[in-house]
Amino acid sequence: MFREAFVENGDKLEPVDRDLRRAYEHAQTSVEHFVDQYTERATLSFEEALNDYERSNRLLFGDDDEDAPRKGGWRLPSER
Repeated sequence: MFREAFVENGDKLEPVDRDLRRAYEHAQTSVEHFVDQYTERATLSFEEALNDYERSNRLLFGDDDEDAPRKGGWRLPSER
């Protein structure tokens, strides 16, 4: 799919293939890191899971509430 756009544009595919391969490898590394972090931090405590979810959202989206996923009604105890 991505390659087709470059072919239609008349671009050389060697650099395109290289960049796509690098992007795929980076994504694989990121996924593996995320899964490792998730399993390492997994907990049976619902409150700890909510706290971890909030920390993860702050790391991913900063303090911008518009970009962060909605909580769906769940709130930490301090927000009552």
